This record gives sequence, structure tokens and C-alpha cells, in this order.
Amino acid sequence: MWLQDNTARHFKRATMVGMTLCFGNTAGVAVGQIFTTESAPRYIKGLSISLGLAVVALVMVASLMTGMTVVNRRRAERIRRAEEAGEVLESRPEKGDYDVFFRYSL
Repeated sequence: MWLQDNTARHFKRATMVGMTLCFGNTAGVAVGQIFTTESAPRYIKGLSISLGLAVVALVMVASLMTGMTVVNRRRAERIRRAEEAGEVLESRPEKGDYDVFFRYSL
């Protein structure tokens, strides 16, 4: 849901959802290579790799949220400066998530 909320325009949304599902489903291929019978019953190698990948995912989500927060603040500042100057900023939906009025949801 977070991915679809933060992507405008149908073609970009469809591409991102497809790529996310493709990458997410590769875990089923990798799990048979990571959790082997040689490492049973504790599966230290498999659990270590899983923990490492979870940390990488957490860092990626934190950096995405930071970037989205920065972009939201810049857009709000641009709108504020335009209002103070008496300019009218038009909404341009054809620009998708590059429109100044588009807000990323966190």
C-alpha cells in the first residue's frame, strides 16, 4: 500500500508493483540455498543472512522515509514562498509525483 500511495500515474505504479513482486518472490528461490540440512538444527548461517537482509531493508526504508520527508518540506516551502509572493502555482497532474502539490505519505 505504501508503494502505491507514493507513486502517481498508472504506468509508473504498475511497473513498480510488478518489480516489487518480482524481487519479493525471489526469496523463495534463495531460501532453499540458505537454509541447508548441513546447518540444521540451529540454522545459524540462514538466520544470519536473513537478519542481515532485514537490516538492509530497514536502512532502505529509513532512507526512503528521510528522502520523502525532505521532498515534502521543499515542496511546502515552495508553495509558501509562492503564496507570499502572490504567485499562483497550478496543479499539474500530468507530472505525476513530480507535481508540487503531490505529497508522499509516510
